[in-house]
Amino acid sequence: MPACDRWGVDLVRQGDVESAGVKMIIGDIMDVELPGKYFDGVFVSNFIEHLPDQDSVGTVLAKLRDAMRPGGRGLLPPSPLPTRTYLQTPALWRLMGKQFLVIGRKPRA
Repeated sequence: MPACDRWGVDLVRQGDVESAGVKMIIGDIMDVELPGKYFDGVFVSNFIEHLPDQDSVGTVLAKLRDAMRPGGRGLLPPSPLPTRTYLQTPALWRLMGKQFLVIGRKPRA
């Protein structure tokens, strides 16, 4: 993701992302501390569909909302055309794991 300040949260270390300028936090998203009202945007990939229930999804989305600045929003991945094509082609959903996309915007104060 293009950004001047990038953070990642994961349960396990996935290679050396720090060398690419990513501040990596190793831990459970439910437990890690994220700065409040800090991020202009949040991108989550291949994660929410693995949460055990709706309450967990709500908890994670609320945590990410709280970490965003007022006016911040979720972002499309760096290749928006394939993402849009996927979202508009239901036949691909079964082949590609029924991924989904949520774009939220935190209201300005």
